[in-house]
Amino acid sequence: MSETEDRLYGLMEIAERQQAAVQAALDGLTAERTALGREREALARGVRDLQIGTQGAVRSAVTDSLAGAATEGVAAVQAATKPLLGRLAGVTAEGRAGGGGAAAGGAMGELAAAGVDCSVRRSPCAAGMAGEHAGAVVGHGDDRGGAGRESAVAAGSGGVAGHP
Repeated sequence: MSETEDRLYGLMEIAERQQAAVQAALDGLTAERTALGREREALARGVRDLQIGTQGAVRSAVTDSLAGAATEGVAAVQAATKPLLGRLAGVTAEGRAGGGGAAAGGAMGELAAAGVDCSVRRSPCAAGMAGEHAGAVVGHGDDRGGAGRESAVAAGSGGVAGHP
């Protein structure tokens, strides 16, 4: 063989080795691509699971928090109204026993001092009504114009306070 032929065979051998190396690299990239696809799918499932778990935890925490807030709110209202309800119960008991005039006046005075209008007025239509509705409270004065509604009733407009 001549030197040129040897050289040609050597170059062909090098090309074959390079072609095999390129093929091995392509096979490796294909396998890596497949593995990355599986990892991506597993990651997507993990994200969905995490999202569902987080939603459940947040929902539970908010529900517990709101339930606790409602319980605390009820307890606060009960604590705030307990003294007033106790006084009113005492007034009611004394009234039933026949000696409630002074106690009722004292309780009403305390309520008036607190800014509560406890006046009782007869409804303009009370003349035509009988029983429990006659002499009903028709209005409460307040800072939002309640006195205006009461005066319309007192003037005999035919309406009930707060109603046209």
